Parts: sequence; structure tokens; C-alpha cells
Amino acid sequence: MKIGICDDDSLFLELMTKYVKQYEKDNCKEFKIIQFINEDRLVEYLKKDPEIDILFLDVLLYQKNGIDIAKEIRKTNHKLRIVFVSACEKFAVKGYDVNAEGYMLKPFNYLEFADKMNDLMTRIDTRSTEVFYDNTDKGKLLIDVNDLIYIETCRRNTKIHTREDTYISCKKMKEHERLLQGYIFCRCHASYIVNLSYVRSIDGLSLYLKDGTEIRISKSRRGEFMEAFAKYVDSVIRF
Repeated sequence: MKIGICDDDSLFLELMTKYVKQYEKDNCKEFKIIQFINEDRLVEYLKKDPEIDILFLDVLLYQKNGIDIAKEIRKTNHKLRIVFVSACEKFAVKGYDVNAEGYMLKPFNYLEFADKMNDLMTRIDTRSTEVFYDNTDKGKLLIDVNDLIYIETCRRNTKIHTREDTYISCKKMKEHERLLQGYIFCRCHASYIVNLSYVRSIDGLSLYLKDGTEIRISKSRRGEFMEAFAKYVDSVIRF
């Protein structure tokens, strides 16, 4: 597993490297640690090797804002788990926009770091992020749930919307719900299941995805949906 650390403070880079090595020792893990003293080196590295698993990214870098860098990364990489680190808490809520895994407020000690790593490792280790669909209009598919935006009813079938394409499935909405149980999806309407990480805003009985798509929320499901969405947002911006 590869762990990236991007910070323009060389002392903090060394401290984080020390924390990662201690976590390796304590948990019988093995990581490849990659340090980035500035955002340019990070961006250049990801162009050549996008397969970093976890990135601890400083928010206030020398030339650019870490949030903006994360937005650029998200244009091509949706699997990288990003954890923001900063001495300033005012940027925490913005981590939601780039599906960050959390926000750690400097200074933090090893135990706080280990708690965050335990949380990350649990999410990574507990289950695959791929869902198998055996009967679509384009054959058998493995779809990464991180790329699945929403599902809607389509006459007697259902339509799966992903970042790259759309697919017609013979599965009913209840079957989709069962497959996606445990992931960050919620059925906001009899006709819609949405990935909470793609929700931009909510206005009454409508929600808006980050691409501008409007999706209805039924009155009977609004309370359940709002509770699920609040829990998701809280998990993203917690320190």
C-alpha cells in the first residue's frame, strides 16, 4: 500500500513519516511512503503513477490551496483516499466537495494519527468497492461504487448512471438497494437511489448533484434521507 504525504513543512513531513513507520510496526503492516515537499511534485508523480492509496494533503501549501489541488486530482482519480491536514479548521467543510476521508487539525499526536489510520484501514479492508451486475444492456459488468452516481427507474427496468456511461439493468430497485447496502447510497424516492458523495445541495423536495442534475425527494423518504446525508457530511468533515 502506498501512502503519500504532501506538505511544504519538511519537519512535518518527517514527523508524519515517523508516525506511518510506527503504525507499520504496531500493526504488522507494510507501506511505501512517498513524500512531496510541494504540490508540483505531487501532481507530477500522480501523472506517472496514480495508484497512491492514501494521501495526507496540507491545505495551506506555499503556492496553491490543497482543496484546489484535490479538485484537480478528482478530475481523473476518484479512488484515492484524501485526508486534509491543516492548522486552520475553517476549511474543514470544503473537504466534502472533494469526497475527502477527513480533516486533521494540526498539531496532532501519534494516537490521533493511529485512530485515523485505523478508520481508513477498516474502510479499505472490509469489502470490495465493486458491485457485479450480471444482466445489463451492455453485458456483464463490475462497477466501482465510487463511480456510480445514481440509479433511476426506467419503465420496467432501471438505469444506472456512472461517471463514464449509463446502463439499463433488469434489476428492480429493491435489488439495487440490497447490493448497495453498507455503501453511501440512499433511496430518496421510489424512483431514485443516489450516491451521497455526489450530492451538492438540497432544496425542499429536490436535491442537486454536483453535475447539476435535479432529483426528486419524496415526502415520505425525506426524513430518512436527510438523516443519512447529515451522517455522511459529518463523517467527511470530522477532525
